[in-house]
Amino acid sequence: MPHTLTGNVMISVPNTHTPRLNLRPLASALRRSLMLGAVLALTPTAIAHAQSQADTAHVQQMDIPAGPLGAALSQFAARNRVVISFDASLTEGLLTEGLNGSYGVAEGLQVLLGGSGLQAVLDRDGSYRIVSAEHGALPALQVSAAALEEAARVPGITVYDAEHIATAPGRNGQITELLRQHPAVQFDRYSRDSKTPADLSAENISINGAKYWDNNFSVDGINVNNDINPGGRTVAANSSTTDLPANTSQGMNLDTSLLEAITVYDSNVPARYGGFTGGVIDATTRDPSQRLAGSISASMTKDSWTEYHLDERYQDDFYDSGDPDGTAEIQPDFKTLTYRATLEGHLTDDFGLLGSVVRRQSTIYDKNIYARTYADNGVTAPTVTDLQQQIDNLFLKAVWAASDRLDLGASLNYAPQKAEYFNINTLNGGFDMESGGLQFNVKADWRGNWGTWRNALYYTEVEQSRQNGADYFKAWYASDEKNWSDPTQRWNAAMEGTYGNIEQSQEKLGHELRLELLPFAAGGVQHNVSLGSLVEYTEASYVRDNTFVQANGTDLVATYSCLTASGAVDTEYCSESPITANPYRGWEPGAGQMFNRLYYYLPGEIEVDQLSLAAFAEDRMEWRNVELRAGLRAEWDDYQQNANLAPRLSGTWDLFSDGSTRLIAGANRYYGRNIFDFRLREERESLRYYTLRDSTTLEFGELTLAARNATSLQDMDTPYDDELTLAIE
Repeated sequence: MPHTLTGNVMISVPNTHTPRLNLRPLASALRRSLMLGAVLALTPTAIAHAQSQADTAHVQQMDIPAGPLGAALSQFAARNRVVISFDASLTEGLLTEGLNGSYGVAEGLQVLLGGSGLQAVLDRDGSYRIVSAEHGALPALQVSAAALEEAARVPGITVYDAEHIATAPGRNGQITELLRQHPAVQFDRYSRDSKTPADLSAENISINGAKYWDNNFSVDGINVNNDINPGGRTVAANSSTTDLPANTSQGMNLDTSLLEAITVYDSNVPARYGGFTGGVIDATTRDPSQRLAGSISASMTKDSWTEYHLDERYQDDFYDSGDPDGTAEIQPDFKTLTYRATLEGHLTDDFGLLGSVVRRQSTIYDKNIYARTYADNGVTAPTVTDLQQQIDNLFLKAVWAASDRLDLGASLNYAPQKAEYFNINTLNGGFDMESGGLQFNVKADWRGNWGTWRNALYYTEVEQSRQNGADYFKAWYASDEKNWSDPTQRWNAAMEGTYGNIEQSQEKLGHELRLELLPFAAGGVQHNVSLGSLVEYTEASYVRDNTFVQANGTDLVATYSCLTASGAVDTEYCSESPITANPYRGWEPGAGQMFNRLYYYLPGEIEVDQLSLAAFAEDRMEWRNVELRAGLRAEWDDYQQNANLAPRLSGTWDLFSDGSTRLIAGANRYYGRNIFDFRLREERESLRYYTLRDSTTLEFGELTLAARNATSLQDMDTPYDDELTLAIE
């Protein structure tokens, strides 16, 4: 259940001025949607804000006749048992159309005050004050009353408000850290591991047992998932020339100090949301405060301030492990630093700015590059190193109440992330992983006489790249020259290098349009109808800027000479130093080693793109103590060209009409997203070649394409989950 909001919350009821805003097309893929957005009046919604207390969330049947506004407010307060205070001079001479149907407190006040130029302010004690709509802009801490009432009324929805966000324990200010109390959320085995206190990466979560990359992570309703290779965290740093160890399925970080609320949908998810088979996590950023305010802070943690309670059997493994650790899975010696600076406020009554800079960095000390047995056998290279991680978060937000009906807003979130790793037991095996990205959006909300239009134009870029590593990888037998492995083992390669630099990125340009009609009654049933469409163009790329050469240990043969027929001595892929290892096959006494085959990944860029379309319609119907929500979501993309229809149906029956016992049922279908790594795999083998060494001249021959791709994912069906729910609450 959501927590109680601190601070004041306003329910704005605008006057009747009707400006228009035209959006210019930014891309051919979005042109039709943007033209539609330009034709339609774009306006701000009068955002309702409220506390998550039972008295504000409870929906009651209202029958208040049209008449004087003051009398209607008094009658409304008595029926809902809430305190509403106002100056009689404010309502003198004002009329209201009354109420007829089921309403929550916030929603009912919004309708009663419609067209009056007044607004309701919800105070901390749960009472309301009626003030002029010109009283001022909305405060920084606010939670949508509609969202809170929906969370209290509809199963499967949980809203965590600003108080919960501010007080919940968390280590790195990550969104997923705040969801530990949610019964449907499970965390992976890396989560909050006491062995990794300096790991800054966001935690992977599962909702209802789905894969962690099957969730929809959104910020202000805009998806920020990493769809390049979200499952890559299970890829060891030393195991693949093409796959990268990923950050997490959450494509970029956002410091939780910037959030107003987090809404989790774990079942009976509304038709507005798509692209998931697990659940939805939608984070809402807060608006600037009314008054000018700022803060600067710094914090630090370190190993000397930390006390571990370990079983004596495992103390040596933790504090003095002899194993190499290229991904820092054990961190007994560490330090983390966090710096924050925020400045916010309203420059005028209706225009506000918020700016925030956050940097988190950690240092993990003395990680073994080689196993201690290697070092004890005469390794001459450096055997330990420190690893660094860093996350930056630059956030800017502007809000402008352009008129009584039009709200404009824009926000920018730039959140790059960098972490150092190394290939274990490998000479020159260090590399950096760069991830994170950028999100920019512009929003326009227009409240008309019969509904609210919501428009959002957005751009996101997510990166997952490997940088600053060697452009070669060699796996030698141990020898006096290649002395950084353990020759007593049958096959412990003296490895050298990394798998080369790879740049992967995912860019999205999208436009979302929604219409939320004002509640209306028909046949004794109150209807709350919402419609929407989405146009999204996504482009993903895989880039190698330099040639990468791979020399496998399985291609080693014995040799006594590295002199080629051209007179050159091959020192890169041949060594005359006699091997000291015990190879699998026979080896001439005193012979050195050379590679008789090399694999090449040539420089190149692979790009795939996708145009996605979606539309939805939904009606939330209320009749006495029964509520039914029926919706349909349609999706299509130009790659798989599957027309997917996802019905959404859920209902609740308040058995005793007092909220004490409810019967809940639902039947829903959820379609997943296309993971772009699969499509990039189809193409990247076109960059892979090999060359063979002539056994007589010792020269390498021409490059030959290693393999032709025969895989196509285009005819596959879109993954989906069907959900059936039945519960008593």
